Amino acid sequence: MKIAVISDIHDNLFALEAVLSHAESIGLTHFWCLGDYVHFGVYPQEVVKTIRKLDLISIKGNVDRDVLATRKKEPAEMTEKESLFFWTYQKLSVKSRKFLKDLPETQKIKLGGFRFLLTHGSPAGLDDPIYIDTPDERLKELTKLTKADIILCGHTHLPFVREVNHKIFINPGSVGKPKDGDPRAGYCVLTVKKGNITIDHYRIEYETEKALNAMREAQLPESYIKSQELSLGFDKVLPMLEEKKTEVP
Repeated sequence: MKIAVISDIHDNLFALEAVLSHAESIGLTHFWCLGDYVHFGVYPQEVVKTIRKLDLISIKGNVDRDVLATRKKEPAEMTEKESLFFWTYQKLSVKSRKFLKDLPETQKIKLGGFRFLLTHGSPAGLDDPIYIDTPDERLKELTKLTKADIILCGHTHLPFVREVNHKIFINPGSVGKPKDGDPRAGYCVLTVKKGNITIDHYRIEYETEKALNAMREAQLPESYIKSQELSLGFDKVLPMLEEKKTEVP
């Protein structure tokens, strides 16, 4: 069975559409999503509506949680950051808000003899980050919090595969806001057979300038636009990472 694993879309509809088009071109119909659908861009409703149409197993991210929480405050009591969360919240339909609200923080799945844990941050929490260079000792501590063989995590926007204590940590990277110097949308594909799993990381090109122009037209804060420019490599020419395949016996 093949599963597309996506994460950290952050309202980037252009990147999401490119990833879904690529997934369709290689015959993928099953999706697991690790959260953070919304915020930082201008298309929260369109992104969530698109996601809801997929054959999907999904969890929520810390930003999804925080956007929903802004409704509990009066606008006058909000910080600038909370006001932007509320802007996103107002763009979402009632159905989309309910979709995000009802998402669990983790999902456990058994497939092909493997036990999978879907988490946005780590087994320790929704916003607990795992990086490419997180020390092995920390990863070993995290493996004690779950019985899963394979831990899928997002949040840091950095694609990687790490193995400690015979447990595998996989980050598919970010669809809409990469942080590894490669502006292309990122996701990974799991090919799961009995007792064997192959992980393919893909990077997909799309019209990044359209995403930035949409942010400018919506008059989002300059700090958000600058952050996205850095993610998309508009400040300098950055090396692009090649697609990677990892096989786990």
